[in-house]
Amino acid sequence: MEDTVGCGNTSHCPNQFCAPGAAAVDQPTPNTEVHEQAPEVTAQYTTLVWVYEWPSGSEEQHVSAESDSEALEALAIVARLGASGLLSADDEDTLVDALLAGDTSLAALVRAYGEGEEGRAARQLQRWVASQ
Repeated sequence: MEDTVGCGNTSHCPNQFCAPGAAAVDQPTPNTEVHEQAPEVTAQYTTLVWVYEWPSGSEEQHVSAESDSEALEALAIVARLGASGLLSADDEDTLVDALLAGDTSLAALVRAYGEGEEGRAARQLQRWVASQ
């Protein structure tokens, strides 16, 4: 026979509700004597389980993923301009640090000019670095 007295834990079911930090109320021990002429009784147990799942596609996660994608695109453009020699190593480092810090206005500037002529994009990014 399973012992179900008390507040319960991860191994035993409780037979009473206990508020957090409260002790179980002592209750008399049930009569567990088995009589030879006891009738056979079938017991049916049911369980109610509550489950809560946090939404996986929340708006905040969506915005963060979109911002990360935009930053990655901007970083790729800065890397391309640096590799082609249109940005100095110092300018490239300054731009990369600002993008990694989450500067969204810089990311927008890089993406706006990065799709066009590379020389023009590099000039605008050098202006941004000089203004910092």
